[in-house]
Amino acid sequence: IKVGITDPVLDPKGKLTAAALTAAQQTYHLPTGFAKSVRANAAVFPEQELLGRLESGQLDVGFFYEDEAMPAHIPTVGLGKVHESATYTVTVLNHAPDADAGAAFVEYLLTTARATLEADGMQLVAPSVQGDTAAVPESLLGVLG
Repeated sequence: IKVGITDPVLDPKGKLTAAALTAAQQTYHLPTGFAKSVRANAAVFPEQELLGRLESGQLDVGFFYEDEAMPAHIPTVGLGKVHESATYTVTVLNHAPDADAGAAFVEYLLTTARATLEADGMQLVAPSVQGDTAAVPESLLGVLG
């Protein structure tokens, strides 16, 4: 079986894959070394290549975020009691070349695109500001509450 993963050292999805394999080994009392063996025998690809390699038949299986598998119509199998998840964040840099466009994009994500994101399997949490709230663009204050 040809398994594809992303690099656990360089990519958050790869790190979650490694954590999920380790959790599965412990949860399901799999043999010692199971997780390490899967990682050692898997082909490692950059995230942007993994889906294409699976779809082209170069891989039999890959580890994907649910929100990328759903729109690509990739059949998925969960890991049962093992639930690893990722948190996506967004920011507008204080001195971005086009901070107004950045703020407009964040507003779009939190309003207009929200239904699409949720339909694709993302669970949105209430937005919060980390750090200096005085640095938040005025246009986003209403969206953030």
